[in-house]
Amino acid sequence: ELWKDFSKQAAQYNIAIYGEYSPRLGVPPSSERAIALDGRPDRHPTIMVRPDSPWVKKDLDKIAEMARYVDTIVIDDENTNVAADRIDYRPEVLAAFDDYRQKRKLEPLKVSVPELVKKQQAYPEEYAQWVDFKCEMMSRHYELYLKAARRYNPRAQLIPQITKDFTPDKLRRN
Repeated sequence: ELWKDFSKQAAQYNIAIYGEYSPRLGVPPSSERAIALDGRPDRHPTIMVRPDSPWVKKDLDKIAEMARYVDTIVIDDENTNVAADRIDYRPEVLAAFDDYRQKRKLEPLKVSVPELVKKQQAYPEEYAQWVDFKCEMMSRHYELYLKAARRYNPRAQLIPQITKDFTPDKLRRN
């Protein structure tokens, strides 16, 4: 009842109430961690979309619960972008990138993904494809978040907050 009263009063003053949630925050279990460019496990979660993972389900459940109370949820996800090229080189991520490239009928890579990232000036097209692939993976995460929110609220909207003092060019590359 208190929430309804607060929401009505905010609406009278044209104040929008948004929820905010930070998915993928914290250190995941080792099975969910990204592999860094240096080949070691990273503290960030993998970019692989794993809807059945307990790590991901926790986020989906929290987003769904928040959607019971608000129509708009800001997804505070700049944590993932701060990792930039440092992640994710798990074998299944690299295999998914190969599939991504094959579906687009692109030439096979001449070097490994870590090598093309390290020498991105020498492989600008391939590097751009890698960045686009990672963006697609993150978009799939946002799609899962939206579906979770709409379980309880068909009007739910998400606003991904994906930047942290980045220029547009740097933002695209991360």
